[in-house]
Amino acid sequence: MKKNTIVFPILLFALLLSPLVYSQNRNFPQKIEAEAAGLDSVLVLNQAEASGNYFVRIENKGEINWEFYLEKAGWFEISFRYRAFGGEKEEFLIKNGVKIPIGFAMAESWRLFKKKVSLKKGLNKISILPSWGNIDLDYLSISETIVEPSANPEKNYFYKNSPQSLSIKIDLYGHRIESIKSDGNLLNYSITKYPFNEDSYKLKFSTEQLSLLPLGENNIKIAFKNGTVLNFKLMVESYPLKHDFIILAPYVEHGTAVLFSLPNGEYMLVDCGKSWVRDEILIPFLQKYQIEKIDHFFISHYHDDHDGGDDGLKIKEMFNVSNFYDYKSFDAGDKFEIGNVNFTILNSFVEGRDENSNSLSFKMDYKGFEYIHGGDTYAHNQVDILHQFPQEIGCDVFYANHHFHGSVSSEYLRTIKPEAVIIQAQEAIYARSAYMVNYLTETVQFLSKTAKFQIHNLPNLEVGTVVIRANGSENWWFETYQNSSDLIPGIPAGGIK
Repeated sequence: MKKNTIVFPILLFALLLSPLVYSQNRNFPQKIEAEAAGLDSVLVLNQAEASGNYFVRIENKGEINWEFYLEKAGWFEISFRYRAFGGEKEEFLIKNGVKIPIGFAMAESWRLFKKKVSLKKGLNKISILPSWGNIDLDYLSISETIVEPSANPEKNYFYKNSPQSLSIKIDLYGHRIESIKSDGNLLNYSITKYPFNEDSYKLKFSTEQLSLLPLGENNIKIAFKNGTVLNFKLMVESYPLKHDFIILAPYVEHGTAVLFSLPNGEYMLVDCGKSWVRDEILIPFLQKYQIEKIDHFFISHYHDDHDGGDDGLKIKEMFNVSNFYDYKSFDAGDKFEIGNVNFTILNSFVEGRDENSNSLSFKMDYKGFEYIHGGDTYAHNQVDILHQFPQEIGCDVFYANHHFHGSVSSEYLRTIKPEAVIIQAQEAIYARSAYMVNYLTETVQFLSKTAKFQIHNLPNLEVGTVVIRANGSENWWFETYQNSSDLIPGIPAGGIK
């Protein structure tokens, strides 16, 4: 029989009056009980399943502070044993005075949240403050870890006839760059801080030196002072190879606006972002490439980060929309063809429980190249899709559902096994368990380790505008463009061809 949870106000009062308790344990992993930390305006509760029989509950105020000593600086993995009822909880992690939003996934039983951070030699302080609040914390543990540097994207294209600046987001994790070479020749680069991740930067290469690279695949080696090497593949061509089908996803902050150039020459637009995105990014882009007519306009659902706040009216009026569709235009399971591309509806209005879960999710198939648009569906929608349409599961490119901001089914992502994932989102994804846990850990890392399957992670926030070009299942590729002002190669005046 489970032991009832009991509040011990006398213990809590004593802890609040006592000096801050910290660990001087020099061995790893270090484990410090939550009830042994410095506490302010929180509850200390008793439960047999908790480590040491006690845990701490933070409601809508208060904080918990752990202090501990380290003999050397470096990168460490910190783990919180926690529970979060009723949904994900975004809270604030304070690491030696630096505030970092983090997301704890919903957990009705105890589970671990893990994060890799740099810590200093000597006294360190880790705190949790409520943002959404209502979270239980059992203990903090600290262990040594080795984190290898990484680059995103890991490959790209460069076209000499329409040269554009190229940049890579690189996570250094304490490593320092010694040189960057292509076929033994040094490449010059500039480096700027990427503000949303610790020890992350943007490497930028000039168009002049990239234009001197030979045609074909170039292996760019990023060498670090400790001997580690990262490889970045750059395909250099004079111009884009022939392609029939284009998917273009610009950076639109938190929202959706995806343009498609269909094989028959028609244009299709899915959503138009927030009103400022529509007016400052989408419409200028369409006008730049002299796109005056949208043949097919889809509104996935009626939230202002998808419909421009006016149900798509401004786009309809400005771009002579021929065919308009929304989540009530179809039923799940409907199949049809638009512009020589086959469509299957995976989720529509009748499947939903609210506006987001009502949203359109669909699959597009062009000669075996498959794209799934996630809409703003939730994990429960994806579980339903797995059960209802097992024959439709699988794709080359997945457009992240709900910007990886809401719930995600790891089972669904691992089953469809996309080679590339487009994410139109803002920096809030770094504090969302949907992105950090369900996607990056339980899907990307899981498939990499178990199936040796690589997913190319393409959040617009990191890589800029994403362009997918396809001729069929065995002939498609992606490109990224950091600067929205750059000419997108292969889109001549008069339209995308």
